[in-house]
Amino acid sequence: SGMGPPNSSIGPPRVNPSPSRVTVPTPGPPHSSISPARRGNRCTAAVIEPGMVVLRFPMRGGGVIPGTAVYVPPGSTSFGFFWSSKPFNLYRMVDSKGVPFAHRFDAVADVEIGSHELVYRDLVVDWWALPDETLIEEDREEYERLVAEGNIASGDADTVREASIAVFSRYRHIIERAAAVLARKQIRP
Repeated sequence: SGMGPPNSSIGPPRVNPSPSRVTVPTPGPPHSSISPARRGNRCTAAVIEPGMVVLRFPMRGGGVIPGTAVYVPPGSTSFGFFWSSKPFNLYRMVDSKGVPFAHRFDAVADVEIGSHELVYRDLVVDWWALPDETLIEEDREEYERLVAEGNIASGDADTVREASIAVFSRYRHIIERAAAVLARKQIRP
């Protein structure tokens, strides 16, 4: 599971991932500049609200996301939704016309949305939700190995379990609510 947008280079899961930090300048109108310090990915804020931030990650070049069958059309955008009260984040990937072609959920912990910074920890397990309603879980074996080795804190294991239940039982509803946020704010790719 990697931190950052879905088409960033993805390394192996880490036992105790250090927080991913996204520096946020003084809040302003949508599209304020945000630069993720850890990965160097360029993104902008699409929505900043109490308890939620949505980041816009350009996916200009297109291609297949490594390790998946997900094809990214050139000129696509990934909207990363982060909530301070949820055990997961969501990337909504849309083509240049705004048509979704994939969604990815990551189990996350310690999400802190400040006025100038987003901080969170990626907890290894991810889920892909495809337009044909296929739901694919990734990295469960790696996560189970880390648990067996005692390298996952019990609180993090509870968070992954909570995220799994939410994604498997409510992923369509979560995706619909995310799409509604973008529509309400009139956010386009």
